[in-house]
Amino acid sequence: MEISVKLFSRDFFVRVILVGLFLGVPCEAHAVFLLNATPTRETHGIRFDDVKPGSYARNEEVTITMTSTVTTQYTIYQEMNQPLTNETGAMIPQRSLIVFSPSSSLGTLKTQQETPVLMGRTPIYTSNGAGDTDTFVLVFNIMIPEGQPGGLYRTMLKLIAQPVSSQPGVSQSTVILNVVVNVRPTFSLNIQNSRGLRQIDLGRISRDRLVADDTLSVVVESNSAAYTIFQEMAEPLTSQDGQIINEADLKLVALGGDKGVLTAKNSPVSVPSNSERVYVSDSGLSDSFALKYIASPDSTQKAGIYSGTVKLKVDSAAQNTPLQPVIIPIQLEVEPIFYLDIELPEVTKVSFGVFKNANEVREKTVTVKVHSNLNEPYQVVQIVSNKITSPQGHALPPQNFTYFGSEAQTGTLANLSPVAVREGSEVVYTSNPRGAPEKFILTYALKTSESPKAGPFSTIVKYSLTTV
Repeated sequence: MEISVKLFSRDFFVRVILVGLFLGVPCEAHAVFLLNATPTRETHGIRFDDVKPGSYARNEEVTITMTSTVTTQYTIYQEMNQPLTNETGAMIPQRSLIVFSPSSSLGTLKTQQETPVLMGRTPIYTSNGAGDTDTFVLVFNIMIPEGQPGGLYRTMLKLIAQPVSSQPGVSQSTVILNVVVNVRPTFSLNIQNSRGLRQIDLGRISRDRLVADDTLSVVVESNSAAYTIFQEMAEPLTSQDGQIINEADLKLVALGGDKGVLTAKNSPVSVPSNSERVYVSDSGLSDSFALKYIASPDSTQKAGIYSGTVKLKVDSAAQNTPLQPVIIPIQLEVEPIFYLDIELPEVTKVSFGVFKNANEVREKTVTVKVHSNLNEPYQVVQIVSNKITSPQGHALPPQNFTYFGSEAQTGTLANLSPVAVREGSEVVYTSNPRGAPEKFILTYALKTSESPKAGPFSTIVKYSLTTV
């Protein structure tokens, strides 16, 4: 039997052994330090849809997962460097956006209670001492202030995980969440008087109430574009028989409106028959003001119930502004007025005093005022109960007691020169055909006789007002 041996070189053998040793030892694992944020609804962030000013949005949840193979404690921060801002530059105030966490975690959550998301960097979580992998949920919400302008508000929220102490080959892990808030543009116009009705009820003009008024409360809820409110007297105050209240006799005075400009603020103006601005808001924010309507028709205004309409129209570039004008009925009642005022020199009577001589003459005047809005002709009648007589029955001659009228402006006085005051009824004044109010003077003269009887003399004179 033949035996053969093949020898290997020493160098080759060593190389084989070294390679074998190298291939047999496992590699050291690469360290993992990774932060992940998964929103429940949005792929790339947090989106609050259609939030109405003055209310909270729907909760939006983000699941935070921190995977770490580094045995060191770490902290997670939130960082916001720009407030929520819309396309026109309006900003949602700080502290409106809040975050809280209902989770149980291995580490310490600083957002167990509702916590405002503030500008800058804020710690929200610290891991346990070993820096173990952990997961928890952050719940975000936002409160939109009253009057916040509508629009799409955006910002970015960073979540940053950092080792508490630096570790070789380990750097911070960052996630960026886009935050979007859609604030719903709103516009509403609430108009009512003190009785809660959308109407202007001026009430009644009477002899004791010469001026009538009613006030509209106007409340505008808006977070849209600038707006202007126009007003016009669409239909004038008109009675059943076609009589009209003059434009100059219906005034408007505006009160309030601190966030805009009121045309008639604290200064009455006539309610125009054409469309004119009554309120201007450059900011487009909510506001409230009052419109007080004041009617003071002339005393000649005919009695009746007057009705009309006032129109308010909003002009704005905002799409949600009401297109149709608001029609507001307005009403005024003018009570029938038909009476006399008599002004006597001694308040309740006419006294000629004491006569000491024969043929002595004295005069007294009586002012007669006629108030009428019936638009019908009338007469003033003088009624004398008896001759001017003493208690003993002595009467003065008729020619010794006379009267005449003066200073009438619109109608006709029966006697412009002195005539005897006769017993019974006598027309002293007749109005014009329209029955205009009037004021005139009756002058009474008393003369003693040549041989007067001593003692008091008197009579009763009455006045009556009647339509013709």
